[in-house]
Amino acid sequence: MKIDVFGALWKVFPWLLVPFVMLALFLVVEKWLKDWLRGKHLKRPWPYRPRPVITEIEETLFKRLQEAFPHMVILTQVAFNRIVEFPNERRWLNILGGKSLDFVVCRKNSANILFVAELDDSSHFRKDRQNSDEVKNAVLEDAEIPLIRWNVRNLPDVAEIRETVRKRLTG
Repeated sequence: MKIDVFGALWKVFPWLLVPFVMLALFLVVEKWLKDWLRGKHLKRPWPYRPRPVITEIEETLFKRLQEAFPHMVILTQVAFNRIVEFPNERRWLNILGGKSLDFVVCRKNSANILFVAELDDSSHFRKDRQNSDEVKNAVLEDAEIPLIRWNVRNLPDVAEIRETVRKRLTG
């Protein structure tokens, strides 16, 4: 009796291919899904562009603060909730969560906050900004973090910065 090995294999062959086809299909779908979840299906280039962290006038004050306090760390645009703990209630998050502080001056070795500096421009005459400033003032006062405000129209020089800070910190 003659056995047709080739014929028998040909009948089984399609079933041998099924696991390989399924694996290939799985890998293709997995790659597509990963790419889609990473946003690769969105048209590029995206409209995002870098922008400066601080304005030119803020940069001027930043450099003066650095010169006045070379032994300190000066942070810019610090989120309010990074320096003040507040209850994790939605109302506090709504009030303080999106606010930032222009400059936070810290001791280099301990990162303890020495003072906060805010630079006020003409927008601070608006009622909503005045309310925001009142909240910042009150929270920083309650947290016992000294706050110094300077107006963009009358930026202090290095000596004035040192003197203002000295007076504010010594009472």
